[in-house]
Amino acid sequence: MQNYINSLNNPFTIIVVFTIIFDIILGCLRSIKEHKFNSTVGIDGGIRKTAMLISILAVGFVDTMIHINLLFLVPQKYIEMIGITKLGLCEFFALLFTLYECASILKNMVLCG
Repeated sequence: MQNYINSLNNPFTIIVVFTIIFDIILGCLRSIKEHKFNSTVGIDGGIRKTAMLISILAVGFVDTMIHINLLFLVPQKYIEMIGITKLGLCEFFALLFTLYECASILKNMVLCG
């Protein structure tokens, strides 16, 4: 259990949580600016973000059982530049979700003006 908690306490999952929070804030500001409060859009977004967090928890559990390291896919010079030693499934999916949230943040920023 301690290994599972340690696997979730990494910078990748923390960044995902912060980008989700930032996207929610910008989405609320956008809806206030546009005077469009749509509950179905909010519920869909909430379900999507909850599913992201649940999938990171599930993949983190699988990652503690299997111990997959995906760093072989990254060139060595980038590994040395970034300074990471492990890129498991949890971190990989956290990176993908962070990119998805960053695209949503940029969209909300553009639409907010």
